[in-house]
Amino acid sequence: SEAIVSCILQQMLCELIYGNTALNFSEDNIIANTMKFISENYKNPLSVEDMARQASMSKFHFSRQFKRQTGYSPYEYLTKCRIDKAKHLLKKTSSPIKDIAFQVGFESESNFIASFHSKTGMSPNKFRKLPF
Repeated sequence: SEAIVSCILQQMLCELIYGNTALNFSEDNIIANTMKFISENYKNPLSVEDMARQASMSKFHFSRQFKRQTGYSPYEYLTKCRIDKAKHLLKKTSSPIKDIAFQVGFESESNFIASFHSKTGMSPNKFRKLPF
């Protein structure tokens, strides 16, 4: 995904600039594993505490490391995963928007629509009607 590629590029650039000492590879692997965990569990209610617990870190340390390595806060990344999956479902299915909202882990249709509009600049219905 775009976030994983971004994370890898950032790690490579840091390594070029600062050398190997700038990266803590064990924490990098933990964050990569947590990104995988999020992408596999985005449908479920997930809190930053849940993600930090999965990574065996305090939520504050986890949040800092996640943001440093990915450019996203854990919650932003979770929302991005949900919106990306929703985009796919909007284009590939004729499911009602309300159903898609719940399928991708949002607690309400209105929360989904607001988040989708905030991230894409358009409503889910308008996105669905785009010709691509």
